[in-house]
Amino acid sequence: MGPGLAITHCRNARRDPSSISRYTRSPINEDLELTYKVEGSIMDRGLNVRTEAIEATLEEIRKDTPKAALAKAGDFVDLRFVNELV
Repeated sequence: MGPGLAITHCRNARRDPSSISRYTRSPINEDLELTYKVEGSIMDRGLNVRTEAIEATLEEIRKDTPKAALAKAGDFVDLRFVNELV
Protein backbone atom coordinates (compact mmCIF):
# COMPACT_ATOMS: atom_id res chain seq x y z
CA MET A 1 0.00 0.00 0.00
CA GLY A 2 2.44 2.80 0.79
CA PRO A 3 3.09 5.90 2.83
CA GLY A 4 -0.36 7.29 2.10
CA LEU A 5 -1.74 4.78 4.56
CA ALA A 6 0.54 5.89 7.36
CA ILE A 7 -2.35 7.77 8.91
CA THR A 8 -3.65 8.13 12.38
CA HIS A 9 -6.88 7.00 13.92
CA CYS A 10 -9.60 9.57 13.45
CA ARG A 11 -13.00 10.31 14.87
CA ASN A 12 -15.29 8.96 12.16
CA ALA A 13 -14.35 5.35 11.45
CA ARG A 14 -17.08 4.82 8.86
CA ARG A 15 -15.69 7.62 6.73
CA ASP A 16 -12.02 6.67 6.93
CA PRO A 17 -11.86 3.66 4.62
CA SER A 18 -13.62 5.55 1.84
CA SER A 19 -11.26 8.52 2.17
CA ILE A 20 -8.23 6.26 2.19
CA SER A 21 -9.58 4.34 -0.78
CA ARG A 22 -10.16 7.50 -2.79
CA TYR A 23 -6.72 9.02 -2.13
CA THR A 24 -4.77 5.78 -2.57
CA ARG A 25 -6.94 4.55 -5.44
CA SER A 26 -7.32 1.24 -3.65
CA PRO A 27 -10.53 -0.75 -3.30
CA ILE A 28 -12.19 -0.94 0.07
CA ASN A 29 -11.54 -4.53 1.12
CA GLU A 30 -10.32 -6.57 4.07
CA ASP A 31 -6.71 -5.51 3.49
CA LEU A 32 -7.60 -1.82 3.63
CA GLU A 33 -9.74 -2.28 6.74
CA LEU A 34 -6.99 -4.26 8.49
CA THR A 35 -4.32 -1.75 7.52
CA TYR A 36 -6.45 1.08 8.90
CA LYS A 37 -6.97 -0.74 12.20
CA VAL A 38 -3.29 -1.64 12.60
CA GLU A 39 -1.94 1.78 11.59
CA GLY A 40 -4.58 3.54 13.68
CA SER A 41 -3.52 1.63 16.76
CA ILE A 42 0.21 2.44 16.47
CA MET A 43 0.51 5.83 14.79
CA ASP A 44 0.69 9.20 16.47
CA ARG A 45 -2.79 10.63 16.99
CA GLY A 46 -1.81 14.08 15.72
CA LEU A 47 -2.23 14.92 12.06
CA ASN A 48 0.02 17.94 12.10
CA VAL A 49 2.26 18.42 9.11
CA ARG A 50 5.40 20.26 10.11
CA THR A 51 6.61 22.36 7.24
CA GLU A 52 9.83 22.91 9.20
CA ALA A 53 10.66 19.23 8.75
CA ILE A 54 10.03 19.45 5.02
CA GLU A 55 12.12 22.61 4.80
CA ALA A 56 14.98 20.92 6.65
CA THR A 57 14.90 18.05 4.17
CA LEU A 58 14.86 20.47 1.25
CA GLU A 59 17.86 22.33 2.65
CA GLU A 60 19.73 19.08 2.91
CA ILE A 61 19.06 17.98 -0.67
CA ARG A 62 19.62 21.45 -2.17
CA LYS A 63 23.34 20.78 -1.95
CA ASP A 64 23.12 18.07 -4.62
CA THR A 65 19.80 18.79 -6.35
CA PRO A 66 19.58 22.16 -8.10
CA LYS A 67 15.83 21.88 -8.66
CA ALA A 68 15.34 21.85 -4.88
CA ALA A 69 16.62 25.43 -4.72
CA LEU A 70 13.30 26.66 -6.06
CA ALA A 71 11.10 24.33 -4.00
CA LYS A 72 9.11 25.51 -1.01
CA ALA A 73 7.91 23.31 1.82
CA GLY A 74 4.31 24.31 1.09
CA ASP A 75 4.64 22.79 -2.37
CA PHE A 76 4.75 19.36 -0.73
CA VAL A 77 1.86 19.70 1.69
CA ASP A 78 -1.69 18.85 0.67
CA LEU A 79 -3.97 18.91 3.69
CA ARG A 80 -7.15 17.86 1.84
CA PHE A 81 -6.72 14.27 2.95
CA VAL A 82 -6.05 15.25 6.56
CA ASN A 83 -8.94 17.71 6.66
CA GLU A 84 -11.31 15.08 5.36
CA LEU A 85 -10.30 12.62 8.08
CA VAL A 86 -10.76 14.93 11.04
